[in-house]
Amino acid sequence: MGPLAERWVLPLSSRPAMREVREWIRRLLAGCVGDEALEDVLLVAVELVTNAEVHTRSPRRLVLSYQDGSVGIEVADGDPTPPELIPPSKSRPGGRGVFLMNAIAVNWGVRHEGHGKAVWARLRSTFRESGR
Repeated sequence: MGPLAERWVLPLSSRPAMREVREWIRRLLAGCVGDEALEDVLLVAVELVTNAEVHTRSPRRLVLSYQDGSVGIEVADGDPTPPELIPPSKSRPGGRGVFLMNAIAVNWGVRHEGHGKAVWARLRSTFRESGR
């Protein structure tokens, strides 16, 4: 049996509950990815949703995909300004989300759409044949 190819979309409210985002991801990927990979996915997804909320106040949707042994995460918002990769600083609170995503993801980027953007990341995962 080959790898599954699946895609899920979670519309986001203007103030998404991170607990609900985490539960949604856990439920969808349970049995598909290893525990360590799942924790990486959760970290990156929550960072992207948080960044969209804090910096744009307009998160629109979270897209999760699984294909060919990797997990895709995408968060769309209504601001065209791309995130900046800034090294963390002890003198500046926050600013670690994109830095963490850059360290964890195989690759990531920004796609402009309409008047906003979608920030995406792709992470390697461990496929579990017995999962689905």
